[in-house]
Amino acid sequence: MDKVVQNHREHTCDPLPADRGATGTDAVAERDVERVLDLLSTAEDVLRDGVSYSKVPDREPRTLEATMSAVEHALAEGRSRWASGHRDIDTARMLAAVLQLGIVRSSFRSSSMERRNTRMFGLSTFLHNLRLHSSVPDLIDRIPAEVTRLGLRRVLVSRVSGGQWIARSAEAVDQTELAQAMVRVGTEHPGTLTGGMVETEMVRRRAPILVHEAEDNPRVHPQLRSLIDCHAYVSAPIMISGKVAGLVHGDQNVETGTVDEADREMIGTVAEGLGFAIERTMLHERLRGLRRKLEDQHNAVNAFIDEFAESNEMWPEAGSAPTPGRNASHAEVTGAGGICLTRREVEVLGQMALGQTNAQIAGNLFVSEGTVKTHAKHILRKLGAANRAEAVSRYHLMMRQA
Repeated sequence: MDKVVQNHREHTCDPLPADRGATGTDAVAERDVERVLDLLSTAEDVLRDGVSYSKVPDREPRTLEATMSAVEHALAEGRSRWASGHRDIDTARMLAAVLQLGIVRSSFRSSSMERRNTRMFGLSTFLHNLRLHSSVPDLIDRIPAEVTRLGLRRVLVSRVSGGQWIARSAEAVDQTELAQAMVRVGTEHPGTLTGGMVETEMVRRRAPILVHEAEDNPRVHPQLRSLIDCHAYVSAPIMISGKVAGLVHGDQNVETGTVDEADREMIGTVAEGLGFAIERTMLHERLRGLRRKLEDQHNAVNAFIDEFAESNEMWPEAGSAPTPGRNASHAEVTGAGGICLTRREVEVLGQMALGQTNAQIAGNLFVSEGTVKTHAKHILRKLGAANRAEAVSRYHLMMRQA
């Protein structure tokens, strides 16, 4: 039996091998596990070969599958012994055990596949929801809540900086105060990536981990361990531009009450998706900032050209005398406090006083809407107005004083 399950990794820190992706058998419900354990007990009674098949080291799907394979092999040997003339085995019970094994194994795999499909659909929805956030801070704040929808009760997201991982956001299903405490404790007591914490190895290997018996492990974050009474958890690094920029932790699968290899693989896929989503959001933020700068420069150039083109009209003809109202139509309108607007600004302000929108003003004056926005910004600044209504009020006052 020991040889059969020798591939089961019982290390406290169990990293995911590089050659495996998020395609392992999913977590199974407790009822399916109990059926397998009942089968293993039955096999012990039938075979009586001294092997305690039901005493599995854990209830992970891989271990249960390996044990059922061992029982299948032992039953096959029993049939061979009976065929060779040995009658020390209850044939009827042995055949019943073989039949039961086939039924339970088929049900176990079917249940596992169904849950795996459900989880894959959940991952697809999760990745889609990440695209709905337009800013990195908003995305990071929402990550824990999105991950809990995949079946983990408690999730913590941390940023990595200066050899430390510092809590950033958290979610605990039906435990809001606990989530807030996780962030507070994880901020006041950052985890280190240069010492003996299990996360150090995870970051070095850049692979997700499954940590067993966390409550007795000195390599687990002591303050967080005491706060949340964690028995086992999974974690994975969030990669951005080839560097570890953050970590995501999770524990307590809603179906099993603990976490297993399937949860580790899932958190690894989640972290990979988060890295791409954060990179995408950062890129979009930079593009939006660049667009705003280019629009501002474009509008400023248009406004400058307009003002330059209009500057010739600021000079009165030789020998001419100023006519009433001339200041209102040229770039020499001066109100109380020495406020001076260009002719175009006066035109824009006049259109604003008529209740015209920026688009309407642009059409009336044959300029771009961006140019109108730039003029409006200058008008508000020169008049010391907080909004368009206040600017229009001051415009009417200036016209009465002109």
